[in-house]
Amino acid sequence: MGEGLAGKPVITLAELVEHSSGDALWLAIDDYVYDITEWRHTHPGGPVVLQNCAGSDASEAFRAYHPAWARRYLERLCVGRLAARQAVTPLAAAHAQLLADLQAEGLFTVNLWDYTRVAVGVTTLLAGAVVCVLQQRAVLGAVLLAAFWQQVAFVGHDCGHSAVFQSRRCNQLLGLGVTAACGISYSWWVDTHNVHHIHPNAAEHDPDIQFMPLLAISPVFFKSITSRYHNAVLLFDRFARQLISWQHITFFPLLMVAKYGLYGQALQQLSSGRAYLHRPSEAAAQLLFFLWVGCLTGCLHSWAARVAFIIVAHAAFAVLHLQICLSHFSRDVYKLESGEQDWLTRQVLSTQNWSCPAWLDFFHDEEHHMCNSSCS
Repeated sequence: MGEGLAGKPVITLAELVEHSSGDALWLAIDDYVYDITEWRHTHPGGPVVLQNCAGSDASEAFRAYHPAWARRYLERLCVGRLAARQAVTPLAAAHAQLLADLQAEGLFTVNLWDYTRVAVGVTTLLAGAVVCVLQQRAVLGAVLLAAFWQQVAFVGHDCGHSAVFQSRRCNQLLGLGVTAACGISYSWWVDTHNVHHIHPNAAEHDPDIQFMPLLAISPVFFKSITSRYHNAVLLFDRFARQLISWQHITFFPLLMVAKYGLYGQALQQLSSGRAYLHRPSEAAAQLLFFLWVGCLTGCLHSWAARVAFIIVAHAAFAVLHLQICLSHFSRDVYKLESGEQDWLTRQVLSTQNWSCPAWLDFFHDEEHHMCNSSCS
């Protein structure tokens, strides 16, 4: 850090923990403590991420999810030096070495030729869907459209991690394009997905596993826990008990209609004030999605074909939801407040990756919980 930090006061771990909620939010990165109370609202990854890290040492998370140049923005937030840090574990040391090795090999450098190939692939899928619709082959066109949405969603995922371009603005503009292409709100994705990355499979914190009363992926949810993300109690009442008793039957049907829920999430995000882009622009992108999908559907000659097209396209999109579920639902769910595991251990134990031939990698995206900047 800069020389201006040399005279900063010493802050104990106990003092750090005291600033974990309300109007005073501090976190530690390496040897320094930072006041994020006001700055959280301009954090590119959203305020909830920082709120969930407040009062703790976020060194590992910062290194995994930020490029080296991000440190230049920290100095003005510094309020002191940390009196003592926890000893570096062998796992943390190995992880730091892994990041250094990957950096040296250039794996954190964006290869735009890869995204050029992706662009060719998604364009081919969309063109195939359009041709099928024009030939009145509604079902095949719907499947190709769902495949297009799935692949474009992966690009949106990388934009949300600022992993496609070095420029945050360029990532956001491409994210708007993804919203217009597949109907998934860029702001919603950033808001929920970054929170998920900080505390994956944490019952109270991770919105990606909070589906009460429709699904419960762990007995932890049988205790009506409070969601820190939604600021609401996830009730396990008689109604929830009944629905969950059927979840072995309803699981796949729910996946097949889940994309409709994403439209509702987009509307809620736009109305919540937590949009990370120019709100009218994001609303316009969302409307553009419905416009072009509606026009494409209208090219079918019968209402039966149009209804079948929409239903099949959304049902086939369940493949993406299934991929996400298999990545985390099979792993243990924990309560963060128990303090049983450090951040790095939680990342390892809460994630399950796909093993597949190299030629099929494009279909599953790739591991990035341990080294977030490598998703390019």
